[in-house]
Amino acid sequence: MIARFIHKNSQRVNNPFIPINCAALPESLLEAELFGFEKGAFTGAGAKGKIGLFELAQNGTILLDEIGELPLSVQAKLLKCLEEHEVRHLGGLEPIKINCAIVAATNRDLMARVKEKKFREDLYHRLNAFNIQMPPLRDRPEDIVELANFYLKEYNREFGMQKRLSLNAINKLQKYSFPGNVRELKNILKHAVVMGEDNLLDDILADVLESAANRDSRLASLNEKRSLGLEEQLRLDERSILEHAMRRCKTTRKMAEYLKTSQSRIARMLKKHQLSTRSQPS
Repeated sequence: MIARFIHKNSQRVNNPFIPINCAALPESLLEAELFGFEKGAFTGAGAKGKIGLFELAQNGTILLDEIGELPLSVQAKLLKCLEEHEVRHLGGLEPIKINCAIVAATNRDLMARVKEKKFREDLYHRLNAFNIQMPPLRDRPEDIVELANFYLKEYNREFGMQKRLSLNAINKLQKYSFPGNVRELKNILKHAVVMGEDNLLDDILADVLESAANRDSRLASLNEKRSLGLEEQLRLDERSILEHAMRRCKTTRKMAEYLKTSQSRIARMLKKHQLSTRSQPS
């Protein structure tokens, strides 16, 4: 949205705005999309060839979304394009002059990617002429109202619906952490509009947010475990299995049957984890 705002408030407003998600295409197709190709340039190339997105954005603006995912080989060609203001089709010989504003967006720490040798430092500095840092959506809940209403209106128009959100639903959206930022908000609203049976989206939105929160909790737990050593992970998993069995079984004998092991082993494991059953072993 910021990229479109920049475009609409620039002198290029009457010319094309061309977005591309750099993470959405494999390396070979990404290069062809950005720079274009001549006929016969590669297997599957069209009979007439194709101009690239930089040419389509001539005198306008091109948005390179998820720039941090750009393969290193394409980064080198992008740097040359930015420095020389020209592109060359795949399979082509003649350079083609371009004139467009370039906006790059990422949720990655590009300097960290530079240190990891996954992003070119010269390209980083070439792109970093004017930097806008956007706080995550969870840190600006006041924006959720406008964004939710904007995308709800868009999806109602796209799918011919008249769905709406109550104040209660807006409050629930504002309390959710949105680890996927605005993209996740868009996906949640789109799902609710398409799948909701009622015009008021409160019920389906509550279900979607609960499911998303549970997913985020599981992912956080998994990431926390990954930071531990193998022995500590195994210890925590073993204790969790024992606690689950204790909730279902009242004795060590029943626990042994449930977990398909010996009663003596269950007793040793309970002692190891300082756990005890509700009743004496039978």
